Amino acid sequence: MSISYSYRIWTSILIAYLGLQLLALFYAVEQESNYLEKSIEKVNTRIALDLPELRIANEIFNQAADENSVSYYAKNLNAFLEKSGYPVRLAAIQNIAFDVPAGDVRTVTLNTSRQEIEIKLAVLALTMQWRVILIPLLFASIFASITLYNVKITSAIRATRAIEEKPKGVKLVIDLRDRTLYLNSDDTLRSTLSNKPLCFYLAMLKFCRDNDKAILYHNKDLPEDFVELANKYFYRLLELGHSRRKRPDFDSNIDKMLSEIRAALDEIFTSDLELKKVFYPQKAQGEGSRSKLHNYALVGLKADQYELIGH
Repeated sequence: MSISYSYRIWTSILIAYLGLQLLALFYAVEQESNYLEKSIEKVNTRIALDLPELRIANEIFNQAADENSVSYYAKNLNAFLEKSGYPVRLAAIQNIAFDVPAGDVRTVTLNTSRQEIEIKLAVLALTMQWRVILIPLLFASIFASITLYNVKITSAIRATRAIEEKPKGVKLVIDLRDRTLYLNSDDTLRSTLSNKPLCFYLAMLKFCRDNDKAILYHNKDLPEDFVELANKYFYRLLELGHSRRKRPDFDSNIDKMLSEIRAALDEIFTSDLELKKVFYPQKAQGEGSRSKLHNYALVGLKADQYELIGH
């Protein structure tokens, strides 16, 4: 897996985590707000129902408050709220304050037929924040595991396909049926040779392939084995219906045949220049008699580098 590809994966995971984190945060805030309002409403309702039994100061009836009984009531109510998990505690009724954990204070006024009673509620910090972190982290981890697993599987499949679909070595293909030369990597780019240079080149391929130190000079007659191979391929062309003429003299006009062969190879070897060197009869260096000493045999040619069709 490449570094850039891994970077994209981890970036996607981070974005997914941050997105889930944001959604979870909004959800948690909304849930906490609703839960808090419902808790305050329930506590207010409970206190309102219990007010007739509480001895709270009443100026109209010149009634003093019984702080002990009111404190006892608040203590029991707060114990119940704590046990039930409510984020609210009764902090004060009228001017009677109670010992409760610190928190934001909500002041509520309860209206009765006799008087208005001020109640103060301490709102405690909610303990849901850990979910905001852990839940998105859990989902992001699951997402990361699934993503990485899929990436590994996909990479393995691609690697297998790459091996299966890996193209075989590039070969020169020579088809006697239509006298064309082309590469197996691109059979749309073809070149055609006439009978004599084609048979000459086929004999050269076979001769040089079987003789690692083959020597072919312009000023010397072709080896007998070479001529026999050229004649063999010519007779095969006769069988395929490509000629009705007599067998040509392969020792004559060698320069012309080599030029035609090179021109045909130039047409098909447009990119793989290294492979072209294997099949390309080298041109003579120098002028006059010096060129006659040039060896135009193919060097380093192997049987698996070319394919002959129709022989």
